[in-house]
Amino acid sequence: MKTFAYILLACLSIGNAWAAAAEPGWPEVIGKLTDEKRQAVVCVGLLKSRGDNAAIEDVKLDYGRAKGKVDGVVAGLTDVLFEGGKPGRLSTMQDSLTASGAALKRICDAAAKTAAPNTKGVWDEVAKAAIEPLIKAIADGIGGLWSWKVDNDKLLQKTRQTKLEAAQWPDFADISPL
Repeated sequence: MKTFAYILLACLSIGNAWAAAAEPGWPEVIGKLTDEKRQAVVCVGLLKSRGDNAAIEDVKLDYGRAKGKVDGVVAGLTDVLFEGGKPGRLSTMQDSLTASGAALKRICDAAAKTAAPNTKGVWDEVAKAAIEPLIKAIADGIGGLWSWKVDNDKLLQKTRQTKLEAAQWPDFADISPL
């Protein structure tokens, strides 16, 4: 399990550095949304494994709201995929990303607080991974996609749609303790 955590931490670190260098397109935006999902699952799983019931209950509402925001972003990007960007929707999607990022930060902060005093583990590093750069990379990527021309390749559209749907956060109850 620690190997997985090290790999996840490395992917998050590399992903943040890579986002600054690459011009965002569909693969980058979908990849960053998937990174955000992984971060949410790790933080909730960590909290469920080490937190008390009160801490877990406190996080459920934040998680539910953030999941709803991410679901809206995925739905909006699916529309962009098939119809192109519509005026006015970009700022709504970016606001949703900001809200989900703030909630994810609170969730991961709560997970990190469950560590025993004077201990530091790889899970705590994952829980404290920088969320703001990840959210900024997604928002910047969405801004780049807004002028994207609709690709009429139906297979490519369906592949991207499937990957977008896979980036949606699972229900809170479906996340297992780590």
